[in-house]
Amino acid sequence: MSDKKLYWYAYRTRSRAEKKVEDRLKQHGVEVYLPLQETVRVWSDRKKKVKIPLIPGLIFVRLEEHRLNDYLILPGISYVIKYLRKPALIRDFEIQNIKILLRKQVDIEPCGLNEWQLGDPIEITEGIFKGFKGKILKNKDKNALIVKIESLGYHFEITIPSNLLQKAT
Repeated sequence: MSDKKLYWYAYRTRSRAEKKVEDRLKQHGVEVYLPLQETVRVWSDRKKKVKIPLIPGLIFVRLEEHRLNDYLILPGISYVIKYLRKPALIRDFEIQNIKILLRKQVDIEPCGLNEWQLGDPIEITEGIFKGFKGKILKNKDKNALIVKIESLGYHFEITIPSNLLQKAT
């Protein structure tokens, strides 16, 4: 009998890397849950049903807390989601609730609290501004932020999707 205390935690992933991260973690023997929602994507020449992450940029793992940092070296994982400076513990019933919602096959639009606060220092992780550091000026909408980047005594305001940002250290 094992005395291991396994709990659910969450990793923030790089943009559109959720499925690859899921595969890598499974290869390491980690219990992973990536909630996927089926939706129809429309292109100019066709329509296709695809499964997309319910919560973009987030993947749930069931681990001992002291093992969370072991997997931060895997490509695609940005950081551990924290609450009050400690890894955020996700209760079993919360994971079960997500699974139940997805089984009901209704349209779900996640609208959780935004993790970004005005003035937060950030670093852009992807795209043409990768590596730039700045501050959050305002939330444009639920998926985009306006970021101030100071350079050469000037500042530039850009609107950028929140999944391309990480908190600067």
